[in-house]
Amino acid sequence: MANRLVIGDAPGAKSRKRWPQFLIGASLFGVILHAWIISLAEAQGGDMAPNVLAGDIVLVLHTKSPAIGDVVVVDGEPNPVLRRVLGTAGDRISAKAGRLIRNGEPLESRSLQQFAYREGERILRQHRYWESISTDAGHEILADYVSAPRSWHLEFTEDAVPEGHVFVYCDNRRQCSTDGRSGVVPLSAISGVAWGTMWFGEARMSAPAEKSLLGAYSPLRSTAGSTPTGAAAFESSTAPRR
Repeated sequence: MANRLVIGDAPGAKSRKRWPQFLIGASLFGVILHAWIISLAEAQGGDMAPNVLAGDIVLVLHTKSPAIGDVVVVDGEPNPVLRRVLGTAGDRISAKAGRLIRNGEPLESRSLQQFAYREGERILRQHRYWESISTDAGHEILADYVSAPRSWHLEFTEDAVPEGHVFVYCDNRRQCSTDGRSGVVPLSAISGVAWGTMWFGEARMSAPAEKSLLGAYSPLRSTAGSTPTGAAAFESSTAPRR
């Protein structure tokens, strides 16, 4: 039967009980998989928005062999956190003016519309981008608050990824922590790959339009396909102004 974990750092946050959902999840997966293979985990915080928000329930596959584009669980205190793999052994990763650079090539970013979500009693609005990690795969990220445009502050010098390590970072580029679980981390610190979002928490104001296999509303790994229609090119080093 699937285990229940809590992932993400949100001091003072309380986990909400969702017994019907967990029973459904256990019925679907527990009959064919053992407890050490999968877990259902409840997210806290907004560092992986817009793809995972506080209160979302995600399915975690316990493996230490993630690929670029996978969302992984990085262990640590007080709770594990979710991060996206953006580099593997041999890659060189840096960032300048808000844009990630892998092996000397900036990751292509395309502007989408704003994204709104709840953080407690507040509604936050940040600008949303599509980030391509290859010619056929990408994912959504969040940049600055639309209501108060500011310069992008994501900048760091080039870091080489050694053997037995990966480079991981937040999808919400404004909220990635500096606690040692972002950047180059050892594979030994990774306890699983977050396969998909199974149910949504109260922070999410709307659900993705398409549902996926086995009830997962949204797969979390970088998806194959072209840049979303209507997306505009990355706009220099500042957040879009409205």
